[in-house]
Amino acid sequence: MIIGFFRKKIKVNINGETLDKYVAYMDRGETVTVDIIADMVQENSALTRGDLISGFYQMLDVAVFMLTTGHRVNLDPLGSFYPGFNAKACDTPEQVTSDTITRFYALFKASPKFKDRLSKVHFHLRDDIVVEVKYKRKKK
Repeated sequence: MIIGFFRKKIKVNINGETLDKYVAYMDRGETVTVDIIADMVQENSALTRGDLISGFYQMLDVAVFMLTTGHRVNLDPLGSFYPGFNAKACDTPEQVTSDTITRFYALFKASPKFKDRLSKVHFHLRDDIVVEVKYKRKKK
C-alpha cells in the first residue's frame, strides 16, 4: 500500500514573523463510491453487485437506527461508531433540558486490526515539485 505525496509551501506565523515552511501534502485519489466497492467485492465473492449494495444500505439503515437510539454499533473488523452530542452548560440541573443539546453526531473508532493495516502504509514522493498555497487577502 503506497500513498503519494507532494511538497507544499505554506506560510506560518512564528513570534509575529511570517515564514515560509514546507510540509508533505497527500495526493488524494478519486472518491471511491459504494458502487465501485461493490464492483470490486463482487469479483472475489459469490454475492452479486446488487446484493452487496442492497446489504450495505440495509446495514446503514439499521446502524443509523441503533445510533439514534443511543447504541454503539460495532462493525468489526472495521471499527465502532459511537453516538455523541454537544450540550450547553447550565447553572442549575433544572435548566438542563433537551433544548440545551445543540448537536448530535457519530464518532468512529477504528478497530485494532484496521489500525494495524493502516500503519503498514508507505509514502512515495510523486513529483519533485513544490505546490504553493494561494492565500486570500484579508479585507480591511
